[in-house]
Order: sequence, then C-alpha cells, then structure tokens
Amino acid sequence: MTAGSDDSGRDARGRFAIGNTAGQGNPLHRRACELRRELLDVAGPALPQVVAQLVRRAVEGDVMAARVLLDRMLGTARQEAPESTQLDLGPLGTPQAVTAAAATVARSLASGDLDHDAAGAVLSALDAVRRAHEADRLDAIEHRLAQLEGDDSDA
Repeated sequence: MTAGSDDSGRDARGRFAIGNTAGQGNPLHRRACELRRELLDVAGPALPQVVAQLVRRAVEGDVMAARVLLDRMLGTARQEAPESTQLDLGPLGTPQAVTAAAATVARSLASGDLDHDAAGAVLSALDAVRRAHEADRLDAIEHRLAQLEGDDSDA
C-alpha cells in the first residue's frame, strides 16, 4: 500500500489507494494491452512505412485505404438524421398502438429517414410505454382476481 493508506486499501480520504489488491482490473483489457505492446515492439519500426503506404494508396483512389485512414484519424463518422425527421406515431393508448408505432419506426429506419441511434431511442421509449401497458393490465387482472376471491368467500 502507499503512504497514507490503511489495511483496507483506501487512502486517508476513503478513496481506493494505488496498489489496492481488491481492484485487479479487467483481465481482458490487460491482455489486450499486452498484445498491443507486443505488436508495437514487432511492427513499431515499420509503422511509419505502413502509414505512408496507406496514405499513398488512399491518394491513388483506394477507397478502403482512405476509409481506414480517415476512420483511424477522425473516428468513425456517425450517421446523422435529416433535420426534418418527425414521426407521427399517433396515440399510444393501447398495446396494439405501441406495436403499430414500433412498425412505423422500423419502416423509417429501413427507408433511411431515421438513423440507428434515433430509432433505438424511440424504440426504447416505446418499450417503456409497452411495459406500462403490461403493468396496467397485470394490475387489472390482480384487482379482478381479488374481487373474485372476495366474492367466493362471501358464499
């Protein structure tokens, strides 16, 4: 443990201290880092030549080389939804209406009017509405069951 830490592995302010054996970290991440280091040791000296070759091929018109180069330099581009994307899902007062709304979202996604992230967000919200309908239905069933059990006890 470091100075200022106790046997619990925490420092004087209660935070985990360096060297805390309880927090070993993610073994898969650790292994990936080891493999990256090994690859860099082996391929590191040739890396400038690899990048130069990639740039040369991209400039010559190799679309895949350009894509790899740009994705690595700028990150993968996110698909943007058109500015005017509006979905008319209608009222969502019944489970059937929620199902119809989900179908509308799927059609908009398939046609390209809606990007994946936006479709996922809308479908997530629709799922919450569906679960609320389901909870209401279960409450109604429990209420009816309690009524029936109450009626049977009076007889």
